[in-house]
Amino acid sequence: MKFIYAILLSAFLFTCSDVSAQTIAVFEEDSVAVVGAHVFCRDILTKAEKIYFTDLNGKVAFPEMVAGNNYEITIYQLGFRKITETVKGNVNKTYFLTKEQTSINEVVVTAQFAPNSPEKAVHNIRIIDQKKIAAMGAVNLRDVMMNEANVTVTEDAVLGSGFSLQGIQGQNVKILINGVPVIGRTADNVDPSQINMNNVERIEIVQGPLAVSYGTDALAGTINIITKKNTNRSFTFNTEGYYESIGKYNLNANAGFALKNHRFQVNGGRNYFDGWSAGDKQFYFDFNPVADASRVQTWKPKEQYFGGFNYGYDFKKLKFDYNLDYFYESIHNKGLPDSSPTTIVALDDYYNTYRVNNSISLSGMLSKNFRINGVVAFNYFKRNKNTYVKDLTDLQESLSISDGSQDTSVFTSLMSRATISNVNKSSKLNYEFGYDLRHDYSRGARIEDLKQSMDDIAVFANAEWTPLADLTIRPGLRAGYNSKFDAPLIPSLNLKYGVHTSANDMVTFRASYSKGFRAPSLKELYFDFVDINHNIVGNKDLKAENSDYFDFSANYIHTSGDLSLKTEVLAYYNNIDNQISLAATDSSGTAFIYFNLDNFKTLGFQIQQSIGFRHIKATAGLYYLGRYNSFSKENNTGAFLYSPDFRFNVYYDWHEQGMTFAAFYKYNGRIPSYRVDDKGNIVQADNSAYSWADASVSKSLFQKKIDLTLGVKNIFDVTTITSGAVSGAHSLAGGSSSIGSGRSYFARLAFHFASK
Repeated sequence: MKFIYAILLSAFLFTCSDVSAQTIAVFEEDSVAVVGAHVFCRDILTKAEKIYFTDLNGKVAFPEMVAGNNYEITIYQLGFRKITETVKGNVNKTYFLTKEQTSINEVVVTAQFAPNSPEKAVHNIRIIDQKKIAAMGAVNLRDVMMNEANVTVTEDAVLGSGFSLQGIQGQNVKILINGVPVIGRTADNVDPSQINMNNVERIEIVQGPLAVSYGTDALAGTINIITKKNTNRSFTFNTEGYYESIGKYNLNANAGFALKNHRFQVNGGRNYFDGWSAGDKQFYFDFNPVADASRVQTWKPKEQYFGGFNYGYDFKKLKFDYNLDYFYESIHNKGLPDSSPTTIVALDDYYNTYRVNNSISLSGMLSKNFRINGVVAFNYFKRNKNTYVKDLTDLQESLSISDGSQDTSVFTSLMSRATISNVNKSSKLNYEFGYDLRHDYSRGARIEDLKQSMDDIAVFANAEWTPLADLTIRPGLRAGYNSKFDAPLIPSLNLKYGVHTSANDMVTFRASYSKGFRAPSLKELYFDFVDINHNIVGNKDLKAENSDYFDFSANYIHTSGDLSLKTEVLAYYNNIDNQISLAATDSSGTAFIYFNLDNFKTLGFQIQQSIGFRHIKATAGLYYLGRYNSFSKENNTGAFLYSPDFRFNVYYDWHEQGMTFAAFYKYNGRIPSYRVDDKGNIVQADNSAYSWADASVSKSLFQKKIDLTLGVKNIFDVTTITSGAVSGAHSLAGGSSSIGSGRSYFARLAFHFASK
């Protein structure tokens, strides 16, 4: 029925167009128009060639075609199978593209009733596709976020990476993998360097709270990582090797096959990093390390193993999936040598992390107009620390018996979430009802009373009302119960007005308000992390965070022949009561406890311009973020302290040669702040500005069976920045913060095989 509807719609559009020009329409299999598809037209007689791009309706016209002449049409869109066909001039046609096994077409699912295009979604959703991930040489989520707008990345040598979104710390960012929350926060963040990109299809980022749909932790935004699934090929095999000149050696592979309605996929790999310190040579591995102070490295050696299994079964209208993922990481923190007349020893710490995630999901159409999305998942996270006394003369190790030298903590989460949505395209009112259940549990010697648990139970509803063809109004409401805190009613309201000002131009306005709620985590309440490098204490008297978020945006899209333009403007305001942060509890600034700030606010504005012309695509953006100044009354300064960011990305797709050139640049502006010095005076102390840039060139070989990418990361060789204010458990006043491990060069070689 969808195919018939799409064909009838195309026929109607064609009758309204200029009959003197041939027009084709390009759709996905589910009748969604494909915007920006490359259409190559070659006159078979004259050999003349020209490239076009489909417009917002998936259409493209060929005014130069001569009736009766033969033309070769090639339709190409990344993530779909290429179509090549010979046609007669002035014969209108409709094409349906079939997705490749690694489809990365711009369709979003986060907080949507059904898979939708970003232009039609009521939320502002950014997509990071597989093409960009590969061009960046991104190994993990941290690498990806280094180039993202409104994102500040931080680094701790032991606790791992973290980031803030719109000026709000990572504990307020919900990270999902296929809609399932990721657990196991170390430095208040889910460590993004533990989320590998080897099996990722795309990443969807929604700025602002999605607390109605996803509950706690979703105050600043939601990041949903969508993994690859074997769909249309009977057998696929991919393997990839990665080398980086600072001592990174990675290898991963995945294989999948389909048998009738059954789908299977397995993946696995190993990432190894031998550590880095300033002054280390490029392309060098020390086979005979010296047992002196040089063994203590700024960036600690790290080894990761990971694997996954997916089984799927396709019913007539429903899809069933089971996912199992395993992850292991070991960080080696080498200590300083301690010499005696008879031996040389050092205290070495090993931090081992284990993640096991299981999920069962069911999605699809229950009937003509009703869709179900449901998931049940169990996540397991364990982190242990073992301190060894290492004899550096014979390399023998023995467990240390000092207090706090051995520790194991376990966090688990059992969750279930399901929605039933009405998705009648001809109806002015569609709606969604759902429930969200979660049980968190933790145990360990550093957990108060050795074990703790917390339960969240909620029901929620959203509606999308279209009183006018171009206007969508989406109200939402969530009612919940938390076993330790009073959960309030959480409302939201989203508005979208999108209008085609012409056949090639579209303007979209969005506005939203959302309430947010975050209960303190078990870690913030009950976990004490004390060792030689850290002293972070939980606080069972913490209050829950509540927030109010407002934003307004305007987007303009223009497509015409070889040219496509997109302008995006966004303003936002976030107000958080009782924000949970860390406070120093001693004069040295080395001991911390979680506490509630009275209030924290962010205010931001951004403008971004994208342009595509033939094989070139470029994006430039200016982002201006204000963070609340808690000392504004005491020192008579502004209520917000502002910092600018600038980002520029450019791609060139040399289609004829199978080559892609890419460059990524981001300027991270100075972040001003105030602190109280040792004499009780309020002084300004800033985090310094820095620039980050990467570049790469990729080449496809042997009919796209092999991909080779060569590139450079951290072109400006940034390693540390001045950190003037206390910003966490490892950043002291007047100190420095690690940002990067120096300029490096990387090579990525990937092999792809797919049966027909």
